[in-house]
Amino acid sequence: MADPLSITASIAGLISLAQTLISLLSPVVQGIRGYLKKFQAVVEEVHDLCGRLHAIRLILQRLKRQQGSVARITSTKVSCLPILAFEFVQC
Repeated sequence: MADPLSITASIAGLISLAQTLISLLSPVVQGIRGYLKKFQAVVEEVHDLCGRLHAIRLILQRLKRQQGSVARITSTKVSCLPILAFEFVQC
């Protein structure tokens, strides 16, 4: 049977190792969580941009049908205010 002092020393060593690992890995885990939040924000921005581009494409297609020429579309002033207030479809 093992010596009680050896068992206690082994348990103390394991506790010390666990504390060291926790102190080393805690900043890594917090960093990953921070990056996940930033990544989610980037995904939302890209989704928003995709919706705005889709709305612009629809406006340009409508103008092309109405005017019949891409050359005339470039000289037409298009307001972006309705685009900014519009709820966009998912890309």
